[in-house]
Amino acid sequence: MTDPAGADVPLGSSAVSHNVQNGQQYWESVAAFTPAEAGEYTLGCSDEAATYAVTPGGDAAGTGLGVLGGLGSMFLFPILGLLIGLLLIITTYTGRSRDRRRLLAERGYPRY
Repeated sequence: MTDPAGADVPLGSSAVSHNVQNGQQYWESVAAFTPAEAGEYTLGCSDEAATYAVTPGGDAAGTGLGVLGGLGSMFLFPILGLLIGLLLIITTYTGRSRDRRRLLAERGYPRY
């Protein structure tokens, strides 16, 4: 890989493991680089048996946060709903219990 000035660009390992199989073709993410400047980069391939391509990739942190966000919402919202429901049940029970005691006290049962 060379940058617009013709200097070699070091390729790092791909932070995201990504492979796709489509019929007879198999694509695998093997290297990654972040361009330092805008321009035309050149990818040179010396292996005649393989085909190489450059694609925009995602970062591992963004992918991980997306997965955690999905799992978090999948578990957080139901648990939050259960806690709110429990709070409403307790509040309703204590209010009705208090009103029941007050109404029984207002009846004025005779004392024995």
